[in-house]
Amino acid sequence: YGDPHALRELLPLHRPEVMGCVPRILEKMRDAIERQIEELPRWKRRIGKRLLRERSVEEPPGLLDRLAAGQVRRQLGGLRYFICGGAWLNPAVEAFFRSAEFRILQGYGMTETSPVIALSELDRFKPGSVGRPLDNIELRIAAYGEIETRGPHVMRGYYNDSGPPPFRDGWLATGDLGRLDEDGFLFVTGRKKDMLVLSNGKKVFSAELEKSLARSRLIHDVFVIGEGRNYVAAVIVPDEENLARAIREQNIRSSPPDLLSPAVVALFREEVERNQASFSNFERVKRFCFLPEQALLDPELITPTQKMRRRALEEKFRDAIVRVYESPEPFLIPVVPGPPSAR
Repeated sequence: YGDPHALRELLPLHRPEVMGCVPRILEKMRDAIERQIEELPRWKRRIGKRLLRERSVEEPPGLLDRLAAGQVRRQLGGLRYFICGGAWLNPAVEAFFRSAEFRILQGYGMTETSPVIALSELDRFKPGSVGRPLDNIELRIAAYGEIETRGPHVMRGYYNDSGPPPFRDGWLATGDLGRLDEDGFLFVTGRKKDMLVLSNGKKVFSAELEKSLARSRLIHDVFVIGEGRNYVAAVIVPDEENLARAIREQNIRSSPPDLLSPAVVALFREEVERNQASFSNFERVKRFCFLPEQALLDPELITPTQKMRRRALEEKFRDAIVRVYESPEPFLIPVVPGPPSAR
């Protein structure tokens, strides 16, 4: 129908009722709505900001929420449901859309599984869950929490690949980590290969830590490092728009935003500490550096579903990652302009 960056014009034109998307689309939509709320008259802005406040996904919308939600729904041209998958969805984003009375149905699968394994239902879902397995699909949690599946949806193997396919006793090992609750709902918690082993033998599940850090509105993306090191560090991609807004709100003298100014660094330190407070000391980020948002336009680093390619990033910024452990103060990784990502 058109350029995905032109959703604001496309939705009122075509008026879809349901849309499939990756989490980044929902994040951008929420950010656009927030910018519009900031431009409203003061009394309308107070109502609109109710939708943006921190809340649990389970919290039902109140009367003022519904007043603000009506305007949001009109802007989205009759859209009612999102089917979301491909990456982790920030609970704050899910809570925002639920407060505006949209349904977000999360799903999970792989190309190797044709491709859906589990999907939330309109009348049966749980916040944060990717739903229950579809009919005729078996699912189990194996050693170390790895998700395994079996059934007619699973491939026979890889084309022209002479190596052994990733099967255990007929079950496909997905490489993803998760858990099943008492009602059979699946919660995906990370990737098995993303487990970091520190030099002291401690194991850190980087995906869980990255998810928690990414709850910050100042952080667009974050990449946790520490394999073979004695502590955990991170590469942070700031959210430039939200950072500029935070600087204005807190009257910080930094225009344009200077990531390395003491006040801005302090903002990020506070956000990191707040969002990793529930983790053990050995799991927490001790040092970090910044990577410009521009780097996310590099198709070598980012998948079509907006997930960072961990190995590619480690290889491309190897020298900077070494420097993180040598420099006590945060620094900005220089990025050479590259071609725009494929759409």
